[in-house]
Amino acid sequence: MKIEGNRNSPWAFAIPVRAGLSNLLDVLKTYAVNFVRAGARFESCTSGIWAVSHGDAPVVERNAVAFSDLLETVKEACGELGLKLTLEVLRDQARRPAPQTNEDVSRLARELFVVYQAELRSTKLFYVANERSMAAEDDFARTKFGGEALERFHECAQDVDDAIGCYVVERDTACVMHLMRALEIALCGMAKAFGVPYEREQWHEIIKGIEDAVSKIGPESGEGWRERKEYFAQACVEFRYFKDAWRNHVMHSRTRYNGAEASRIMEHVADFMRSIASAPVT
Repeated sequence: MKIEGNRNSPWAFAIPVRAGLSNLLDVLKTYAVNFVRAGARFESCTSGIWAVSHGDAPVVERNAVAFSDLLETVKEACGELGLKLTLEVLRDQARRPAPQTNEDVSRLARELFVVYQAELRSTKLFYVANERSMAAEDDFARTKFGGEALERFHECAQDVDDAIGCYVVERDTACVMHLMRALEIALCGMAKAFGVPYEREQWHEIIKGIEDAVSKIGPESGEGWRERKEYFAQACVEFRYFKDAWRNHVMHSRTRYNGAEASRIMEHVADFMRSIASAPVT
């Protein structure tokens, strides 16, 4: 495990500002947006505008523009959703002469829709429950865990992202596991600041080593020693709570968690991470 110091805190991890949520959530959002957009374009091209002007008359400009927009939208959606047959139909249509009449354009749109709809039936789309949708917002992690914490704890930030992604897709036990992994990074950073071995040690031994070091903080440690001693002693209490309440259980497959439990644990971990982001100098 690679740990790097930060000049603002002796046991924090320097990272660039977090850019966004996990790839999984970005993909889900993209799929949903393009799926809805393509459906709207098909609805327009296969019903409304063709009822106004159709038949053997030369294609009117608004219909040609709508059809071109449909092709581009479906092409983008198919590329991201992996709809290979529909993409092949699009390529085939691109090799043909441009449609000359409104009926030509309407027929091509209907042909494309049949293949698109048939292929979608074999494609699994994921629905995010309303009570979890807030976690899918781009700024959720920064709001919940604090921008300072995410900027300082590089290795924590990735597991925070993974925890949020698991929560959104209702993998609650995995969510808790990633939260405990994020805390382990912070624990090891704290151990490093106190010169306590951590690379191959169990949580119990790491926390005990930190507690022993904290107990030696006294007047000779300089100004503000009482505040530092109290802060790190309380941090050790928190780490022991996380270890006994959740970490040991989830890491050793002793229990599983539901959505309410994962949400509550995330709140607790987020509160703690916001606190440790401003840890005093040891």
